[in-house]
Amino acid sequence: MSSTIRRRVGKSGRISYQAQVFSGKNVFVGSKTSDRRKDAVAWIEEKQSELRSGVDLASSRTLVRDALGAWENLLPGQIAESTVKYYRSVMRIHVPQWLKDKRLCDVSVSDMQNVLNDIDLSIGSKQRIRTAFMSFSHGA
Repeated sequence: MSSTIRRRVGKSGRISYQAQVFSGKNVFVGSKTSDRRKDAVAWIEEKQSELRSGVDLASSRTLVRDALGAWENLLPGQIAESTVKYYRSVMRIHVPQWLKDKRLCDVSVSDMQNVLNDIDLSIGSKQRIRTAFMSFSHGA
């Protein structure tokens, strides 16, 4: 985990401070610009504390649709090809656009229950769809 603070001087002479936080091998986590260096330092400390406690900061800005695409690309070779096709089909057919447009961190259990409730299929089919959803939620 590393961080930087860059002092910036605007055209008008106004000074600001850009804080950047990285995790792992320089994986960019985020940045924030503040008017005071003290605020930039506080923001870095907050983000580093979240990282140490296991918060996935990337999920705070990742949309479900983007995470779905990345997850689907990871499936081949890990599970049977027929299962890959089934999971892709489930996600394409049963994940509504409103859910795909949400940030990953904002998806709630009730969101997922509402999606399952709206599926007009047998209990067995709903259970298989739920399994596909759970596979995604654990892999994302």
